[in-house]
Amino acid sequence: MPAIGAVRQIALSAGRDLDVTLAFWRDVLGMAVHARFDPPGIAFIMA
Repeated sequence: MPAIGAVRQIALSAGRDLDVTLAFWRDVLGMAVHARFDPPGIAFIMA
């Protein structure tokens, strides 16, 4: 099996409240919100 390199992209369901989800990723995990599109309720977060 080949070794796994850098993770480039991950898609996750954020639940029903995008604001709460983004606050968790930003404030707790320390990741930056790169872009947000609402509607349809998606965001791109960078480590």
